[in-house]
Amino acid sequence: MVCYYETELGRVYIGADIVRAVIAPEIAKSRYFRPMNYVVADKPEEQDLRQLERGIQVESEDGRVVAKVHVEAQYGIPINKEAEALAGDIRQALKVSTGLEVANLIVNVDGVYPAPSEPNARKARRGGRR
Repeated sequence: MVCYYETELGRVYIGADIVRAVIAPEIAKSRYFRPMNYVVADKPEEQDLRQLERGIQVESEDGRVVAKVHVEAQYGIPINKEAEALAGDIRQALKVSTGLEVANLIVNVDGVYPAPSEPNARKARRGGRR
């Protein structure tokens, strides 16, 4: 699979691995999504982007990107709104980084994970001091 775009001098071809490498950090930066069965590192720079790329399928349609991204969503978020925002971030990153147009981008939410607990929130719910 190769995506491409036209220039006045000819075509510029960009491979699927490059497209996945552009998409993966966008998922890693997301507050509400993570790849399926992924253990999130404490620091973004420690995340294994190759593991992120496993849930990203890339094809080409007339040189444009067709991508399917498999993620889990944080429980309790408005999935439709946040999935749209993630898709927009991915489209923008692909356009800026590679110059490629996106023909179709599918965000598959295949599961949910619990929201991170906030230590202060638990104390407040108990209603007392320690």
